[in-house]
Amino acid sequence: MQILKCFVLSLTLSACASSTNSIDPYHPSSKSVEVDSSRFIRHRSFPKINESRPLLFIADNQFHNIHTDASVFGMRISDIVSRVAIRPAALNLYSPNLLEFILRKNKDHNVIHLGDALNVGCRNEWDQFTEVMSQSVNNNWIMTPGNHDFYFYGITSGGWWHDIFRSSWEDGCVTHLDTEARTKKPKQLNEAAETGKKSQDANNNVLTKHQFLDQYLRHLRTSNIINVPSTPTMKIKGMLGADVDITTAVNTDGFYRKVVVHKYTNLRKHRSFITQFVNLSTDEKSPTVGVLVDTTNYYFEPTNIRGAFGLLSHNAGL
Repeated sequence: MQILKCFVLSLTLSACASSTNSIDPYHPSSKSVEVDSSRFIRHRSFPKINESRPLLFIADNQFHNIHTDASVFGMRISDIVSRVAIRPAALNLYSPNLLEFILRKNKDHNVIHLGDALNVGCRNEWDQFTEVMSQSVNNNWIMTPGNHDFYFYGITSGGWWHDIFRSSWEDGCVTHLDTEARTKKPKQLNEAAETGKKSQDANNNVLTKHQFLDQYLRHLRTSNIINVPSTPTMKIKGMLGADVDITTAVNTDGFYRKVVVHKYTNLRKHRSFITQFVNLSTDEKSPTVGVLVDTTNYYFEPTNIRGAFGLLSHNAGL
């Protein structure tokens, strides 16, 4: 199995390398390209917003589950192609402290997180992130998701024939509680774990996009940011199992104005997305509306190898 994983990883990394080494027509060393300047509107600064709110934009803290062994994407072969594959130990250990420091320095701001709060896509990473956020800011925080928040290392959803990576994802989300429980189990259960049979607890530690959306909506509801209904406000029946549950909630005033979640059920969960609207101004009569767009929804399911080559799939990390 380890040999198969290394072979699969090598193919993927080769595809990544070939894509990054391709000719970029906009690179200074490439042939010059004329650009129609009339298609672009350039501002030396953002347009002025009357009575603007103090905002803090933050992203990519990428909390990492440190309670298990390195996964296949943290191997030496990965680091040869991508020099950030093996993360420094200090980054994994102290990124929560750095995030907390930044938040406390700006604790009176409205915080908008722009994604990649997690790294592997584990539930305990989400729990750690929400704890740091909630304890470090005076105002409630909101976020728009990134690919690392619910895809394994930001690459694959762990389905179809790349189930070898689903297994690695479960291993990558093992917590210290799982490890302690495993040492207390009878011998036969330890042997089952060593032969690769995953417990239901290990699978529950993985955070998929639907689970992420549920957790985030729960945060909005319990923090009294917006009154999100616990059940979908609309259900749409689609063809070939493309059913959609739509959840909508609206505020008539304040910073956070509206959230709309489209959750595709059955086999198209990767198409799910969230859209949010905020008032960037304290002016309630003439609000300046900003839209937080979810860019992590894909028409085809994110996979590793097929996604790297674009074969009816996407690689969420490319």
